[in-house]
Amino acid sequence: MSIKSLKKEESLNKGLNIKFPLRKSVHGGFELNKTTVDAVRDDLKSLLITNWGERMVHYDFGANLRAVIFEQGEDVKQKIEDSINFSIQKWMPFVNVTNMQIKDHRDDPGLGDYEVNVKLSFQIGSTQLEGSLETKVSAQ
Repeated sequence: MSIKSLKKEESLNKGLNIKFPLRKSVHGGFELNKTTVDAVRDDLKSLLITNWGERMVHYDFGANLRAVIFEQGEDVKQKIEDSINFSIQKWMPFVNVTNMQIKDHRDDPGLGDYEVNVKLSFQIGSTQLEGSLETKVSAQ
């Protein structure tokens, strides 16, 4: 069965990739993501919180959001959305973003001046597998 024909996913016993943040597993080693949606969610979060120059060998890996958030201005949300879409297209082209909400201190008083909350809904390739992610990104 190919991933293109997946409609419902079952959990794997062994795991697909390491969960972040790193946590010790009761079975030894680190906890693992056991579904494709969980693995993609963790990979997306890593992409969003990574800035250019932080990943060895791939200098331009990441959405580089800290630099964009620090700029501020009226169009900062559009710049953040563009940066996220560009990085997903480049590094995870099998992910289709179906909805994106970006909130800053003007929308949510609980956020600082240099923080944004990003909420994404996504679909994996041409499958019917869907997931969502919410993370806070800070320029500091």
